[in-house]
Amino acid sequence: MNLSLRKIHHKLQGRDVFNNLNLEVQCGECCVIKGVSGSGKSLLFSMLCDIVRPQNGCVVYNNVCLPDMDKSQYYSYKKQTGAIFQLPALISNLTLKENLLLPLNQFCNDLSYQDKLKIIESKCEEIGLHNQLELRTDHLSIGMASLVGVIRATILQPSVIIWDSPICEVDCHWADYEINLIKNLKNSGVTQILFSNRRVISTLADSVYQLKSGLCYAA
Repeated sequence: MNLSLRKIHHKLQGRDVFNNLNLEVQCGECCVIKGVSGSGKSLLFSMLCDIVRPQNGCVVYNNVCLPDMDKSQYYSYKKQTGAIFQLPALISNLTLKENLLLPLNQFCNDLSYQDKLKIIESKCEEIGLHNQLELRTDHLSIGMASLVGVIRATILQPSVIIWDSPICEVDCHWADYEINLIKNLKNSGVTQILFSNRRVISTLADSVYQLKSGLCYAA
């Protein structure tokens, strides 16, 4: 599953954030994108997740531009792409279980409720929350909520993971968990795009890029 950015141009408040930016991420590649504050990391993350569409150019998944996809192609893109946000994008008035059921209900209609619950319990056991599935997520610490966000993004076993600022919101113990997860995903052939300035994250990558002056350079 390859993902690429082609001839991306985008302005914010009259300023060129991206100016003919191109990036090709190969199937199974672990790619890190670095950049100083204001270089466009969060915007590029949002474009890859199809939260924001570029003013010119396009994001391409499996050789098809996102705006040109039919419903079936777009469904596949959403199912096969997991997005991990820097701040956990959980629905605060839902329980942990209800948040994790959302992707399973959307994409796994063939599974029974009990099967979905088993998946959730198994994943939550990894972070010690399998006995707190009825806890509302607004009662979790930022660090634990971030881990729930990681589980939600990976629960469908997507072929592509797009991750904004791994290990930034968790303590040392759970940072090791996230680092090991990145390694395991890499060994499993999952394509990863990691937005991070952390050196330890760059050491895990097959390729490292730097956002600068509206372009993406090999670092």
